Amino acid sequence: MESYVFVLILVGICVVSATQTSCPFESTPSILVLAQRVSDCTAEEIQNYFGRQTSGMFRKMNRLYETIENLEKSLDSTDFYSLQLPILSYVVTINVQDINEIFRELLQDETDFGNIINNRTNSMARAAGKLHKFVVSDDNTTSLIYVSRLLVEDASLQNEIVRIKQQSPKQWFHNLCNTIALAQIKYLVTHQLSYMLKSYKGRSEEDTVKYHEGLKTLVEKVKIAMPKIPGEYWRRDPKEYKRDENYLEITRLSQGYLVNEISLKQGSKCFGECETFKEMGSINCNKNSETRKDESCSSKRQCKGKLYDCVSLKSMEMSVCPTSYNSPRRYDYIEYKDHTLLGQKSSCSQATVTYNTIERCAYCMCFCDDDSSSDRYISLRRAFSDTEANKVVTGVRFVKANRIIHLQVQQGEMLPHGIINASTLEWVPINNFKILDRYISNGRDYLKLNRSNNAMDLHVNEVTNERPKRVITGIRFFVLKMESNSHLNFEIRETAFDFTTGKLYPTSNQWTENLQTEFSSTNRREKISIEDVDVPTRATTENTVRSKGNQYIKFTPSSIEKDAAQTTVPFIDAQDVVPATPTPLIGAGVYYKATENYGGFIGLKIVTYDPSTDL
Repeated sequence: MESYVFVLILVGICVVSATQTSCPFESTPSILVLAQRVSDCTAEEIQNYFGRQTSGMFRKMNRLYETIENLEKSLDSTDFYSLQLPILSYVVTINVQDINEIFRELLQDETDFGNIINNRTNSMARAAGKLHKFVVSDDNTTSLIYVSRLLVEDASLQNEIVRIKQQSPKQWFHNLCNTIALAQIKYLVTHQLSYMLKSYKGRSEEDTVKYHEGLKTLVEKVKIAMPKIPGEYWRRDPKEYKRDENYLEITRLSQGYLVNEISLKQGSKCFGECETFKEMGSINCNKNSETRKDESCSSKRQCKGKLYDCVSLKSMEMSVCPTSYNSPRRYDYIEYKDHTLLGQKSSCSQATVTYNTIERCAYCMCFCDDDSSSDRYISLRRAFSDTEANKVVTGVRFVKANRIIHLQVQQGEMLPHGIINASTLEWVPINNFKILDRYISNGRDYLKLNRSNNAMDLHVNEVTNERPKRVITGIRFFVLKMESNSHLNFEIRETAFDFTTGKLYPTSNQWTENLQTEFSSTNRREKISIEDVDVPTRATTENTVRSKGNQYIKFTPSSIEKDAAQTTVPFIDAQDVVPATPTPLIGAGVYYKATENYGGFIGLKIVTYDPSTDL
């Protein structure tokens, strides 16, 4: 477990009372307690704790080491080499490793404890001095404040942290500061023992004050920098796309469908103007003998819904590759007589079908809205943690069951100081149902997407900024209705908690939404248009975040030229959105990522807890 209040720092520094000094190594103080202890503790008080006998010092040191070792396990990594910041490799990683190595060596040989601590302290001091300079410096590119500034301004660095470290930039910065502080604590204690053995009290006092001040500076810089650093975390593209595993599809919401003008026309003549057919019901293939010649009528995949927005094609004759019956597509590709392709040509698993003009009537490409075999259902049921068991949401994802797409949450027990009990992490089972179950209804239990109701709002909701502090304990979609259409809108449930005890207050549960629309008088939602795009999984470059909040996107057909309009885009990213280190969440929402000319993905994004707000 990681403490988001520096619980892994300064376990061995003393708490001073009016009558005596105590050093509770087993305690896990917050960063504010850390600052108090650093300012109150003196070299003499540490000396009184450890005593003056080497054997006693070793026993106390060993007890401290065991505590630090346990807390050290919560660090995500002390190696920052992989990032775009070489200064962290040379200044932080190497010097932290040097201090850790010497500290371990000190504890491994009780018989030679005195000699080791005397001989290796200078090496440890050099490493600690470089870390100290990195913390307190403000005016160069090898400083903590420079790194924090880059984390705010450099989007490529933010993205690399999300992708490689699987953390939010805020979490990563916090882990960096924890790593530096813990190394400095190891040096402070070792340094003090070294001078106690040598009896260089004056110099020990001077250096102890210097490094205590360095820790206080670290604390102050965390308080200033952390609120500015992004806390958002999302998932990069998977190495390999797997349908219904790491991505989901809305199928046949608006799909390209070939139909001859002879089946669409109201009179007896064809004019070659498919664009005149804006909307009509399903085709009656038994209308007359001419209609029965329409190849779409002999197809096993007839459109049983409405047809709309028909367009003329550039060829009077074409070869069509139909798909297998269990495919969400109707056609793999369409090839004109001049070999122009609609879609991507591959080996056709079914026999190709030739579509020719009928009585001078050409084929049109219309869009079919057919719900007879379409996965187009979004659950409106809540996904929430068990607040009565003091559990909060620690991760989110999309899942599909019974043709319905659900939100699902991971939960974990909240402990004092914002820590999550990693042993309690679990995915909460979805509130499952089937569309045809008794008492299940559209608009209450689920939303059935169609041509008018096909919009998804894109935004991240964060908890209200009030006391007591609040964290996320639930998420859900609800339908935001307008005059002509409806949008799926994302909500969070937030719950107040006591930071010191970690206790949740379930009676404080409240839902928070963003009700801005494209018709709002101020701060209107903007539409992200995706037109003439290819299938998202065909992209060869990394998708990047394209939405910026307070926008919306509509599920729409793919390009006629690139895909024969067979795919509903965007797809839905179904990867687990769970940071490498479990943490409470203060925000969650929906975003859109894509690469140029491809349909992209709708995904879930979270915002990790900010420990600096509790300092």
